[in-house]
Amino acid sequence: MTRDEFVNDVNTWWELKDFCMEHDCSVMDDFFDSDYLDEYLDREIEDWARNMSWTSLRDKLDEIDTGYEWYYWDEYGDIEVADDDDFHYYKEDVLSWGDDHDIWDVEDEELEPDDEFEDELCEPEDDEDEAVEEPFSVFELIVSCQSEVTNAKLQAEKEEKESDDALVQFISVDMAM
Repeated sequence: MTRDEFVNDVNTWWELKDFCMEHDCSVMDDFFDSDYLDEYLDREIEDWARNMSWTSLRDKLDEIDTGYEWYYWDEYGDIEVADDDDFHYYKEDVLSWGDDHDIWDVEDEELEPDDEFEDELCEPEDDEDEAVEEPFSVFELIVSCQSEVTNAKLQAEKEEKESDDALVQFISVDMAM
């Protein structure tokens, strides 16, 4: 993926998370979706209930915002909602990570020809591929074509005039009768 493709095409949390997983980028390691949150809470609640009073458990669960698509662990281990501002901030972080790790594909216009390939293009392989000397120059070809076009134009005008003259003569013969 090129840098421009990343900037233009990665527009959702899933795309950003998938990109990071694909490139072993740890920037998004602490981010997870609502399905993971549900699974995590299902696993942890039993353990929390053993080690907390019911009021502490209630308060801990009450602190967790639900109904969002994406979440992350903050620096204190608390679950926070990931919003659009977070997305743009972390997308910039991933972009910087990609720059630092030189992971971007080269843009097509940035590709430099391979010297060996360029030599093959410049040098004919055998005598059959060599340019054949033409018996006339490009200038002579253009003048010749221009002359042919002019002659064709004059011929068309002459034929049109003859046709008009024939029509006028036909009409005048018809009116004389």
